[in-house]
Amino acid sequence: MIETTIELATIALGVASVCLSLVIALRFRRIKMRLSNALVLNLLGEAVVGLSTIVFALASFFDMYADLSIATVTSLRWIIFLGNVLPSVLLLRAVGEIENER
Repeated sequence: MIETTIELATIALGVASVCLSLVIALRFRRIKMRLSNALVLNLLGEAVVGLSTIVFALASFFDMYADLSIATVTSLRWIIFLGNVLPSVLLLRAVGEIENER
């Protein structure tokens, strides 16, 4: 019983996290500054990571994790890593451009 509650809470937290990232990304999108665009991409990357994590949580909840192929699990992990790395690189580039303007 407690495991089910924890798994459902984990899924709910994941959904809330993805929604928060998307809402903030939409708000940043209204701001017309170079750094805002990079932050939007960073937040969208967070949402992708969150969605991938929700897939793992759902697979665990429905006792399907063992049925996922190595290729599927590896692909999800790559999505998570790229969802972190790519937006961070773009954010770093945007910050570097701003620093170079000074």
